[in-house]
Amino acid sequence: MHPLGEPGDNEVVRLRALVAAWFGIALLGATPPSASDADADGVTNWSDNCPGVYNPDQKDSDQDGIGDACEVRSVRFLDGGLSPKVELTLWRPAPKGGASVQITVDAPAQLRPGDPKVEAPVRVVVPEGQRRATFVVRASRPTPSMLSVWFGPQRLQIRHVFGAARR
Repeated sequence: MHPLGEPGDNEVVRLRALVAAWFGIALLGATPPSASDADADGVTNWSDNCPGVYNPDQKDSDQDGIGDACEVRSVRFLDGGLSPKVELTLWRPAPKGGASVQITVDAPAQLRPGDPKVEAPVRVVVPEGQRRATFVVRASRPTPSMLSVWFGPQRLQIRHVFGAARR
C-alpha cells in the first residue's frame, strides 16, 4: 500500500501517532504506570499495540507501532455531490461489540446565515465481524473541508471539496 493511500482514495493522508503519554514516557525511559491488560489479550496495556481491542497476536502489518486491529485501511468517497456516501474500511474485522470510529469535519466557520455548513456523524460503528461501514456527509453548498477519521491512536485525514463532482 502506498503511504498516502491507494489510488482513488481522494488524497488520503495517513497520520499515525501513539498516545502522547506513551511517547513522552518512552522518551524519558520511565516505567509504565500500570501493568493492567484492558482488553484481556495477555499483553499489558503498556506493551499492547492496540490496548482497547483483543489482539493476542499483536499483528502490525505495516510496522508502524499500531496493531492491525486498531487501524483503518481506507476511507473513500463512493459518490460526489453535496451529500456523498463515504466508505470506511478496517484492516481486520471489528471485535465483539463492533468498532467505534470518531468522525470530525473541519470546514470554514459558519459565521452568518447562508455560510457553507458541513455535517458528518460524530461516530460510526463498524458492526462486529465486519470490516466496512458507510456514512453520509452533508454540505449546504460546495465547501473545501478536511474529514478526519479517528480509530484508537490512528488518525486519517482526507481533503475533499463537498459538492464537487467526483474525480
